[in-house]
Amino acid sequence: MSDCQPTRKKTTLIRATKSFVGYLEGSGKASHTISNYQSDLRTFQEYVKDVLKAPIHMTLPELGSKDLENYGEYLKTQGLKSNSRRRKMMTVRKLLGFLNRRNQMPEDQRRRVAPPAKVERIPVTVDYEMLLQAVQNLQAVTEMERRNRLLLWFLVETGCLVSEAALLQFADLSLGMNPPCVQIRGKGAREVEISALLAAALDRLQTQARQKTPWLFLGYNRVGPLGSHISPRGIELLLKSYSQRLGVEGLTPRLIRHTTTLHWFKQGVSQAVVQKRLGLKTDYAFRVYQPLLKIVEIKTVETNTAHSETD
Repeated sequence: MSDCQPTRKKTTLIRATKSFVGYLEGSGKASHTISNYQSDLRTFQEYVKDVLKAPIHMTLPELGSKDLENYGEYLKTQGLKSNSRRRKMMTVRKLLGFLNRRNQMPEDQRRRVAPPAKVERIPVTVDYEMLLQAVQNLQAVTEMERRNRLLLWFLVETGCLVSEAALLQFADLSLGMNPPCVQIRGKGAREVEISALLAAALDRLQTQARQKTPWLFLGYNRVGPLGSHISPRGIELLLKSYSQRLGVEGLTPRLIRHTTTLHWFKQGVSQAVVQKRLGLKTDYAFRVYQPLLKIVEIKTVETNTAHSETD
């Protein structure tokens, strides 16, 4: 009997990328997010192939420390701005960390990929009341139109992620409470309040449901409703298709989330509460919304100053 052990497959860049993307898909990441990761990793593959003159089926442990450290300089030569370079380098760091946790890299090389500091920009928003009213006024005659209207309405009121909205079930609704609440599950599990108007509309949706299903927002095809929930990608495409009808150019989940966040700040909701409503566990995860808070703080100071001058 041979004492030889089965040969372990080498951790090549191509195989590592496929494994990492599979991990992202299994963790419930939105298709748009996964697509961005894939694009970033293709850039890294181009660097390995064109600059290092190495085949992309080379084993990752063969990448030297200098190769990783010089990746940022390569991105500069591509004319990428600071935040774009940062995102692409952070993706490589995540890939290396993923491989290290699975013992597919001899050492943790993440520190060799040092991304530039993030340049915070003011998130794009629209008028909240205008957007909410436009959604509420949408035509909703068919089952699919009612689903679309309520899905958009829910996103605007809660600012939740499309991946969270897709997985909502009727069992998550607590419409008899004062105020009505919805349990959002996932990494940022939390309970969020909704308006009485939205609660009543969701209650009617549950009553009018043609088939017994646990899912709040069903997926549809050309024939009619499916037995499964709408996908995160389906929600993204839905927003795009409703952009013109709502009078909002470039309507995206992120734009809705930012708009809702700014609305909460304007209402005087504290950062801690807003952070909880968004399902963000750390201040670092919340950092993108800091410019919105500063806008409100500046306007508040200006208003108070104006009042003082007229008193």
